[in-house]
This record gives sequence, structure tokens and C-alpha cells, in this order.
Amino acid sequence: MSYRLLLGLIFLFLAQNSIAQNINEYFEDQASPSVQKLYLHTDREFYFLNDTLWFAAYLLNGNNNYPVQENCNLYLELISDDGQIVVHEIFPMQHGFGQGFLFFNQSLVREGNFTLRAYNNVISNYDEDFYFHKKIKISASKNQIEVQTQKDKKSEKRNLNIEFFPEGGFLLSAYVNKVAFQITGLENDNLEASGEVLDDTGLVVATFSSVYKGMGKLYFIPQSNSEYHVKLNGYVKKTWKMPLARTQGAKISATLVTKDYVNIGIVHSDSLLDNYYLVIMNRGFGLFSVNINAGMLNKTITLNREYLGEGINRVVLLNKDLEPVSERLVYMENDGTVNLDLIVKSDTLQTREEVFLKIDGKKHFKKDEDAVLSLVVVNNNALNSKGITQNIKTYLLIDSELKGSVGDPADYFRDDSIKSLEKLDLLMLINGWSNYIWNQHSNANIKTDNLEFGLNFKGTIFNNSGRRTLSDAEVLMGFNNNDVSQLHFTNTNEKGKFKFENIFFTDTALVFFQGLNKKGQPWTSLEIEPVTNPSPLNQDELRNLKNYEDIPMSLYRLNYFNELALRDYYPDRNSRILDEIKV
Repeated sequence: MSYRLLLGLIFLFLAQNSIAQNINEYFEDQASPSVQKLYLHTDREFYFLNDTLWFAAYLLNGNNNYPVQENCNLYLELISDDGQIVVHEIFPMQHGFGQGFLFFNQSLVREGNFTLRAYNNVISNYDEDFYFHKKIKISASKNQIEVQTQKDKKSEKRNLNIEFFPEGGFLLSAYVNKVAFQITGLENDNLEASGEVLDDTGLVVATFSSVYKGMGKLYFIPQSNSEYHVKLNGYVKKTWKMPLARTQGAKISATLVTKDYVNIGIVHSDSLLDNYYLVIMNRGFGLFSVNINAGMLNKTITLNREYLGEGINRVVLLNKDLEPVSERLVYMENDGTVNLDLIVKSDTLQTREEVFLKIDGKKHFKKDEDAVLSLVVVNNNALNSKGITQNIKTYLLIDSELKGSVGDPADYFRDDSIKSLEKLDLLMLINGWSNYIWNQHSNANIKTDNLEFGLNFKGTIFNNSGRRTLSDAEVLMGFNNNDVSQLHFTNTNEKGKFKFENIFFTDTALVFFQGLNKKGQPWTSLEIEPVTNPSPLNQDELRNLKNYEDIPMSLYRLNYFNELALRDYYPDRNSRILDEIKV
């Protein structure tokens, strides 16, 4: 071997090591800390006043979806469509699991659309998008005439709008560009629309039609010296501008071939010849990288599922300085879904008959493995017209990964007139990389430990006049309920502050505090801080409540007849019995 060839191989080896080191440093810089995800499995989405909502709660590590083993409090809120927190409850969670219920007392809860919001004290340090949200509807019992009158009063119309989402983040002139779009504000959100793309001379350069929930995609070749606008058929009085095309750049193009393969290409201007790096990240972790030199820019890279993570993947094109120039989200279907066999011994069941169920998971679980399951049995009428709209799979893989609200996420996994693969790809294009929550989640000011379990009581001790705080004052706290009575003692710090941590009791309790000055006398005054301080619901979540799914007429009818039967069986159900008054 000649010295020249040996020297070339050494330089090549050093260059490859340098690239790998740089990419590893990029992955470390982009890595997100462990986050927690909370999912609530509820028995229904539609309720009536004086109904009870039952739930099972799952607290998971967001990086791997394994249960969080520490015990903690679950804070559960019912928030009305005007942003008022109507109900705020606290439930215990142990080893990542919990359960409970909410009773919709008609003296406290009115009918309307509500958000069920859940979190713990660690999740409360994150953005609102990390909280669990679920929309529910609560109604009074109504007959058919009352329901029809209510529907006639609806509903507010939203402004018609269309947004464009060029694949890779921008349009590149003189090349074929894939552009996703979403039309909102139609009188019926499921009503599809079509339109045309015109250049500045009025020439039609592309036509398009939405295919799913007002979403779709179009292809066209923009020119750098032209501006483009869009017209929707049936809405001729309004036009929308397309983004301007760049003359130079490189960007990602992705095509899902099957659920197991994705083709990645690099669209680039001829005058731009440079080295790039293609990297793939999933839930804050770097999975794969490849050096893209000038000779590979016109070639397709086929990646199978082993190079991508479960769910949403962030595909990034970096320049030689490891600066992102184009990004794209790609969804890779989960191949590890566990299907359990549920066997009922009898095909016909009588009212209040004991039911025997057999759950068979031998195909997926070993003998020494345990599984925590929650099962709900409801009347078919209790489901909305779209069936079950959310489950733990859709929440962990879609809802909790994207900012904002994803309407009917379970429908993205169903094949109908539109394949699930196409629905999910549209969702990735419409949301774009900037809506991927792991991009916004950094190590700054995020607490990931110190889970609260039980109640923390904080306060301040003052002298009798309330003008001066008392340091090293003794504080007594006691509580009493049907189960237990306890006393706790502590002392204030130099600022007169005190704290009782992880006080645990169930149901309702009488809690009292007493402060003693240094002479042991109770001539003090106290100020107790709120046990919890809920934050308001953001405007996007409130906006999504305005046009929530209607309760099916069949469910109104079922509830109405059930109420009539209950009145016959229990005529005093909604009455209060007063104690005898002796005069």
C-alpha cells in the first residue's frame, strides 16, 4: 500500500470520527429530560346531571411509556367552557396507577361543554400541552322537543380560513413542492372543499380537494418571480396568499411507502452543493444519523422501522455547521400493540345478571408478568357518532406529542375511505415540527422529582395584631374525620413560615391550626396559603369546547325513560327529608 493511500484512509477515518462526535454532541444538546404523561380512562364522554364519571388513571414516563413507580397526588379539575374551574379534586396514585370518580351534582354543575383536566405537581411545571385534557358534555334530562329547541339555537359560525404547510418548512422555486393545507370554519367541519392555486396573471397552476377533516395536499412548481393565491370553490369573494418561494435551499421530502418503510429525499437548488446531515429523533432522543454529501442529494434514502421510533419521529436536515435547515415529522406505526381476547360465557344476558368474563393474554404475556387493566361496559347509545374518540394508545402516541388539540385522534388509526397511513401523514404535515412538544421542552427550570403525595399545608404565624411575623413559634395542626384523628407539630422559620408536608387522609376532614408564641401562649394569628393554586385553561382549549359533539338523541331517549322508571321506583329520589320540628 502506498503512503498516499494510507494517508488518505487516515484522514477519512479522522473525518468520520469527527462527524460522529459532532452528531453525538448535537443529540446531547437536543436531548429532553424525562417527562411524565398522565392518561385518564373514563367510562364515557356524555353525562347527565347527577351522573357519576368513573375513571382509571395511568402515570407514565414519557420517554418510554413505563409506569412511574413513585406515589403522588392526582389533581383533577372540571372546567366549564367559560374557563371556570367548577370542580377541583385530589386523588392518590400509587406505582403509576389510580382510580376515582366525580359526581355531577346538579346543585354545583350546570349543563354544557367541559374540559376534564388532570396533572400532578411535576406536570404542573410543564406547559399546558403536557396536562391531560378530555372534552365531555353534561346535560339535563330532556325530551325530544326540548333537545330540538336546543339545537335550533345553535351555533356560532367561525371565520372561514385556509392555512398552508409546505413540506420541509418552505417552498423552493423551480422544483415540485408538496404542500399540505387545512380549511377551518366550514359550517360542518367534516364538509370537504376544493379550490385552485393561481399565479399573479390569473393562470391556474394547481387544483386541490380536501380529503379528511378539511385537510389535504397539493403539488405544484412555484416560480421565484411569481406570487400565488388560492380560491375556494363556492367562496369566490375571498382569496388567500400562498407563502413566497425561496430561490435557494435544501429541504426534506418524505413519502410513506408502507407502515414499515419511509422514503426520504432531499430537494435542493442546483447552485447549492454542500454537505448535510440527516438525523432522526424520537421523544427527545437521537436515533439515527447519516452524512448526506453532494452525490446523495438526488437519491432516495429508504428507512425501515428499525431506524425510527414508535409514534412521531422528528426528521431534521442539518447543514455543515449542524444548524437545522429543514424539518419534517414522520409517524411510524407501533407494531407492539397487545390485543387481548375477551370472552363472555353467554351471548344473552338478563338485567342485573352476574357476568363472567375471561381475559386471555397468553400470546403476549409471560406467566410471571402482571398487567393493570381498566374495563368499561356502556350502552352503545352512550357513544358519540364517531365511536370512541380517544384511548391510551392515541393519547400517548399523538395527543400528548403534539401541541394543541387533535380532534377525534382514534379515527386516525381507522381505515375507511381514507387509509390510516394517509390520515397520519396529513396530521404530521399540518402540525409541522414546531408543534412537536419535545422541541419546546428543555432542561431549564423543570423539576422532575419531589412528587407530592398527600396534602401540604403552608402558612405564616403573626403576633396577635397581625403586624409582625413570629420566628421559632410552635404550630399545631390537627385533623379529624371518620377514619382517623391526628396531631402534628412544627416550628416556624426566621420569616414566620411553617409547613406540614404529605398529610394523607381520605374523604372529608376537619382541619385546624393553632400557633403558640415563645411564651407558649395562643396570642397569635395565622395566614394559611391555598392547598393548590390551579392555573386557568388556555384559550385554545376553551375555543375547542365551543363546538363539541352533540349527545345522540338515542341517549337522551334512553336517559329520559330511565328517569321515568326511577321516579316510579323511588319517588322521593330528588326530595330532601326535613327533620321533625317540635313547637
